[in-house]
Amino acid sequence: MKNLYRQRTVEQHITTLRPNDSTDPVECIDRMLPIAQQFYQSLFTTDSVDDHQVEQYLAEIQGLPQLTDDHTDHLLEPITIDEIIHETARVENKVSSPGEDGLGYAFLYQLFRYPPLQDLVVEVYNQALSSKKFPTSWQELRVRLLAKKGDLTNLKNWRPISLINCDAKIYTRIINSRMRQVIPSIINRCQTGFMPNRFIAENGLVLNIVMEHARRCNRNDIALLLDQEKAYDRVHPSYLRAVMLKFGFPLVLVNSIIGLFFGNRVRININGHFTNEINQYCGLRQGDPLSPLLFNLALEPFLRHIIQDNSLLGFSFAPLSSNISSPPAMKVLALSNGMIILNHSHFVILGFLLFSL
Repeated sequence: MKNLYRQRTVEQHITTLRPNDSTDPVECIDRMLPIAQQFYQSLFTTDSVDDHQVEQYLAEIQGLPQLTDDHTDHLLEPITIDEIIHETARVENKVSSPGEDGLGYAFLYQLFRYPPLQDLVVEVYNQALSSKKFPTSWQELRVRLLAKKGDLTNLKNWRPISLINCDAKIYTRIINSRMRQVIPSIINRCQTGFMPNRFIAENGLVLNIVMEHARRCNRNDIALLLDQEKAYDRVHPSYLRAVMLKFGFPLVLVNSIIGLFFGNRVRININGHFTNEINQYCGLRQGDPLSPLLFNLALEPFLRHIIQDNSLLGFSFAPLSSNISSPPAMKVLALSNGMIILNHSHFVILGFLLFSL
């Protein structure tokens, strides 16, 4: 444990930071904290979004699936103490950093099983669902930065992980468990990241088959890999709201999710020192159980625009025989925030991207 602690401390230690690309790095904590403050305040500030254009973009999608009445009824069922205890028991022994209050899942598991407190616990969770009334502590986040690749003097190359109070994560675990039962009906099969009963590596295996087939047949098809920079941090609340409503999610649930995920009060941890409070007006909380599904929902309209675009022919396999037809052409393979667009011509792909992005 001691060695693990030392290793993680080294991995999370920030030696120097640059205010911007053209300046020299600084190593004094009193100078690094304002750099982090400014960077994340800018990142978490929303850009202006034309709601009419968002609605038009969503309206152009053909055959967009909708949740059924049974789905919405299930999502809005009152939260019970059994459901709360069940979700807590699933993570009781999980090694997970608690939030600011320091209360872990093991403590909450015992607390939620104490009968005199159960009515109050149920009331708190149901007010969060039905009235978007949350304990203030649910939106007070501490963010730990984890190194990625590249120049570590640039904060773009650090991943912000939100340390959220565990009682708040139990709520989003409950919503996540409910959404996992209904979301496969509206997320296209081309998305394999963070989806129930789908294997994230499946699209990697499919791509290997495509590449091998293209080599053997001397084909010149194009596979364009797109990876979004700061993908979770750029999700806009107005856009996510519009997408969820378009898929038929009930307004009460949408209001609860938008209310909880946006407007958080964040402080960034730099080597054990914290920045001043930052208001988070956009971006999904990395470290929250519900964030991956919400990101998949946000990305889904773009994937469906790719699939329905007639200028993108995708990659087609030749039929195995005269009696067996070839499968439908594959246009896109998605792995959560990354995707691969397949086509016979890079000019067509570039034209689509210039028009769409």
